[in-house]
Amino acid sequence: MAMIAAGVRRKFGLILSGIAVGAAYGLFLRMGSQIFPRGSTFAVMTVGFILFLPLAIGFTSVYITERREPQSIGMWLLISCAAVLLVILGTVLVVWEGLICALMFAPIGLVAGMIGGLIAGFFLRSRQRHASYTPLACVMILPLLISPFEERVLARREVRGVENVIEIQAPAATVWRNIERVPEIRAEELQPSWSHRIGFPNPSSRHSRHG
Repeated sequence: MAMIAAGVRRKFGLILSGIAVGAAYGLFLRMGSQIFPRGSTFAVMTVGFILFLPLAIGFTSVYITERREPQSIGMWLLISCAAVLLVILGTVLVVWEGLICALMFAPIGLVAGMIGGLIAGFFLRSRQRHASYTPLACVMILPLLISPFEERVLARREVRGVENVIEIQAPAATVWRNIERVPEIRAEELQPSWSHRIGFPNPSSRHSRHG
């Protein structure tokens, strides 16, 4: 019984280590966008970070685990999902992402993470787990290579000006009195909305200090 318990603890620790490495890697890259907010390498709203980062997280977590001991396909999916979820939860806890953004990203991230985990698992299974860490390093650096390339090739910026003119038949003092301060919006004036239920703030009044 002691040997069985030791084996279970060892396997559990191995799985946790794979999840921890994958999650730490994901949080480290996500922290780069906080340190270098204007850099293209760590740009968050890119295909490199939205798709390839969770894929790399899933790949990393399963690669670390499977290389040391074979796991089932179901375990690959569980490990990769757990690592991606830890990264999402971590970004929310440290206020790098809002809850709404995290919930919107979660389905994409989990699917991409599971794909990465399956790729790592089948790759190592085909090599009888004798592969080096070189493929892992290549996948881990992939999001950092794709994001700058994506910005240079796909990004297109346009600057346009739009002007609207409305003529109001009233003295300037009367117009200013009606636009300088928005009256307080009462709770009973607000209609039920799903956006407010999921966390978006209710509108209130905004007082202008410019005159």
